[in-house]
Order: sequence, then C-alpha cells, then structure tokens
Amino acid sequence: MGLTPSLVAAACGQTYPIGIAALGYVAFLNERGEPAGYAVDQIRELERRTGCTFEVEILPGERLRRLGQLHQLAATPFTGKPPNDDAGRTWIGLSTNSMDLVVRADLAPSEADLQKILNDPGLVVGTVRGLNYGPAVQAMLDQLPASRRDVSDDESALARKFVAGRINATPGFALVYRRWLDREGLADATVAVPIASAGRIPGGWTLWRPPLTDADQQRITSALRAMRDDGTEERLLARYIGRTQATLARFRD
Repeated sequence: MGLTPSLVAAACGQTYPIGIAALGYVAFLNERGEPAGYAVDQIRELERRTGCTFEVEILPGERLRRLGQLHQLAATPFTGKPPNDDAGRTWIGLSTNSMDLVVRADLAPSEADLQKILNDPGLVVGTVRGLNYGPAVQAMLDQLPASRRDVSDDESALARKFVAGRINATPGFALVYRRWLDREGLADATVAVPIASAGRIPGGWTLWRPPLTDADQQRITSALRAMRDDGTEERLLARYIGRTQATLARFRD
C-alpha cells in the first residue's frame, strides 16, 4: 500500500543521490539511455513506500566507493557486508548470492572440476577493477600467475575481451553475468562452475548518514527490511534470475 499524500510530504523533505555500478542485470542503461535493472526496481519500490525521491546515477565501482566514503551518496545498492562497523554507515542485508566461475565450455568438461579448470595453462581469468569479489575468489585468483589474470575497467570491457577470446573465464553472480552472456549469445557456449569455497555471499544496501538524516535513514531501513520480509525482494530478483534462484537467494539473519 502506498503512502497517503500527507504522509509523503512528512516522510522525506529532500532528494537523495544514489549511485549504482553498471553490473549485468543489477543496473544498466536501457534503449532510452535510462538506468534500469534490479537495483533500479528496488529504488522505485522504495520511493513508493517511503515518499523519498532518489536521483540515480550509474558510476564506476571505484568512484562509487570513494563517493560513499566521502558521504556524497545517500545509498549504494547491491553491496557486500562491510568488514567493520562505521557510525555513519548502515548496511541492510537483502539477499544471498552464489559465486560462480563462468568458463568457456571448451575448457570445462561436463563434470567440471574447479581446480582442474584453474590448473589449465590456457585459462585467463578476467575481473572488473574496483569490485570486491570476496576472500574465496581472491584466494583463487592468487593461485594464478599474473599472465593468467586480466583486469578490466568495467563490465563492458570485460565482455568484449571474453567475446574476443582474450579472457576465457570470469567470476561473478548470475544476476551479473547472465545479462552480457544473453546479449552476446554466449549462454550455450559457457559453463557456470560454482566456487563452493565462497559459500553464499550476502548482498544488500549501504546507507550513508549524512547525507541521510537520522529519520530518513531509519525510514529507508524499515522499508528495505519490509521488502525483504514480505516477498517483494524475491519477486524483483525473479524477474532477472528466475523464481528458483530467487528463492535460494532469500536473506536469513
């Protein structure tokens, strides 16, 4: 149920900036050049529930991190749980995500063994600069010599390298890699091998105070938790990764 006009007026007295990384179905520019995707769907639902207005900008990962630390963003969707507490930062868990290594099918037999794939001297793993893949993936990358690792400035550059054969594997979440595999027609030419050591990685929203006021931070926190608990979060995810995977992604405290 939406807010009444009087409650909307009382809810948020200002417009807040939100930054998102361009990552697969998490966030992208649609054919009209407008931000779209899972995180944008979350933002629109949050506006409806809170009466807040958000200005959405798609930014590179490193710039997102820096602007957040400088408190120049009110929120950053689809972020990992921070390693420590910060008086000016609140993190709200919304989902859990399985980390896979997406590999060219010719390098991955039908019963794919992750370690055997990593041992293949022809394997070159690509990542995106500024993204935090977590300790398990970092440990996996550390096994590889520098000649078998490649770093791209953004997802588009990584996808171009994959298509051109300059890299033949990349770690990621289904919500991220499925979009460019679909776009490039590579879904049937790749295999997603689970990185079991990574477990299920929690994802959520980081809120920054300031620029959020205490009252708006509490209001947004309550709305995000309600979206998680009433099934809205699962419904939004299912648009992009299907109902089965969205159900597996339910966040549990």
